[in-house]
Amino acid sequence: MYEETAHEYLELMEKFMGEEAEGDVTFRSGGAEEADPEVMTMRAEAIAEKSQKMLEEAKPMLDDENRAKRSWMTGQFLAQAAAEIEVAAQLLATAADEGAEEVEAMSMRSGDSTTKEAMGNLKTMMHSAADEKFAEQDAVAFRSGGTEAPADMEEARALLMGKTREAITGIAGGTAESGLNLFLGLVAQKAPEVLNSATAGREFVTAKLDEAKAGTGEEVNKRVDAATRLLLTAYDKLITLVGRDATDEARETVKGWVDEAESEGGASMFEEQLSKLYQVEKAQTDLSTMLESSDVEIVVLTDTAAEVDEIAARYDELVLKQAATFDKVLDRVPAVLQLVKVAFAPLTAVLFALRFSLLTTLVYAGYDYIGHGQGKFLDIADGVSQVVSERLGTPPPAEEA
Repeated sequence: MYEETAHEYLELMEKFMGEEAEGDVTFRSGGAEEADPEVMTMRAEAIAEKSQKMLEEAKPMLDDENRAKRSWMTGQFLAQAAAEIEVAAQLLATAADEGAEEVEAMSMRSGDSTTKEAMGNLKTMMHSAADEKFAEQDAVAFRSGGTEAPADMEEARALLMGKTREAITGIAGGTAESGLNLFLGLVAQKAPEVLNSATAGREFVTAKLDEAKAGTGEEVNKRVDAATRLLLTAYDKLITLVGRDATDEARETVKGWVDEAESEGGASMFEEQLSKLYQVEKAQTDLSTMLESSDVEIVVLTDTAAEVDEIAARYDELVLKQAATFDKVLDRVPAVLQLVKVAFAPLTAVLFALRFSLLTTLVYAGYDYIGHGQGKFLDIADGVSQVVSERLGTPPPAEEA
């Protein structure tokens, strides 16, 4: 059922972005033709409807026993949300005052590099996870090119330790680099009432979206209404990924970082907080201790090193790459909102909530992929520490009293 809805959703997205088959009603076509707001609105409404349906149909898949499928769903949700915000931005641009020169200057067309990137990610994620040979393709997608077989046990242990250190520091470092722009943007806008309201969740977002629709003319209202529906589905996907039961705790943690940060020291503080949350140093020390006390065969160590490599590659593709594109799309939206003056204030608040939720999702995805002595939030991946512990048959050292 999900696969069928996803196929229809992707077709609608391709049409909206000007990738429709020859002979169809074209209004994007690489930016060569003028946009038809009425057709855009109809298609945006259809995308929002399919998106909401997919969200409901996908929830059982997020609980699938196969964590590889769950990790692909994370990539899908991030790619879908980014594309939906891009559609909303393009639609909102048509609601600006007629003759606004800035609309053309923005080049909100399918020829734009960010739009192409968002659509490219979406098609990759949607096609891959829906394929019948998913498990086979998934393994190939993240399998490393191979490493020369270690000559003895000492080399095998060094290989695995090197791969685990590389994966843990890479996940933590990649998250810090990818999340920094989001974090600093939130710090710069951290008016207490906005931060407190944005972290309150869906009720705040829906209220602001309703406020954005009020006071507009009928034609503009239809476009703003369709755009706000897409913004809400994008927000819902981020919240669903974190897990509603864990959302409050995760949100409060990130809120504390934003609330305490000073703009000039934001970068170093963000990295420090991530390192503490992920227990980077302790994870590496504990893994070294586990490795020293394990007596598994060389082949187990080698296979585990390859598996750790796959975990790191999976995080890069399914989380970091998707979040980076999402961030680029969000960066473009304020310029559109400046043109849609009637809805500027409420939609700016919604944009803050989306940034905050994306950062929370990114932070806790990295937490999950490292997986060292932590409770689960996203629970989408077998983390590095978890996999090494299971393969070595050695539990992590007990916490100090």
